[in-house]
Amino acid sequence: MIRSKVGRTSGILNPSAIAAKFQLSRHLPAQDLRYFVQHYWVARWDLRDQAPYQQETLLYPVVHLVIEHDKSRIVGVIKGKFSTLLHKDFKMIVGRTPAEYARSIGSEL
Repeated sequence: MIRSKVGRTSGILNPSAIAAKFQLSRHLPAQDLRYFVQHYWVARWDLRDQAPYQQETLLYPVVHLVIEHDKSRIVGVIKGKFSTLLHKDFKMIVGRTPAEYARSIGSEL
């Protein structure tokens, strides 16, 4: 089930797995943060009594901020398929930067 305030399931390969393997919700950030974050989504799963599941996604070519329970990271533009193994139970928050902000970051590196 998707409780969506923003977008669709575009980019998610095998979207039928959403209901069976994980939950996804998409949100707009607070107005003050919209220069830095275009939108964000929360993915949750609990596969403790199930086999791990390989989720594949085609990401839009921008910078993503990924926040997990024990770490956070900035992920640059990924060409091609992004794949992650879902196992146990987990919650992940991912923020997508606006293209204009991503370009300004790249010009400063």
